[in-house]
Amino acid sequence: MKNILTKIICGLAIVTTLTGCNRTIIDTTWNFDYAIINLPTGEIVEGKVSGWKDWEDSDAVQVTFTDGAVYYTHLNNVVLIHSKED
Repeated sequence: MKNILTKIICGLAIVTTLTGCNRTIIDTTWNFDYAIINLPTGEIVEGKVSGWKDWEDSDAVQVTFTDGAVYYTHLNNVVLIHSKED
């Protein structure tokens, strides 16, 4: 019983320490409703997002706007925004 209690306390201490450093342990935001994209021409495109996709082994993202426009670009060119609605 003492070993189990020690493991639980150590686990809680590690989790508390990591979250106390203002670090996200698990990313749980997957729904984005707005995007701002910087195009190579210097033009900025923004609008409501109907969907997006990224790939585990790539730095690319595909963003689909509600008007049907689809943009495929590097992650550095995109800001995905999730606005919390109450």
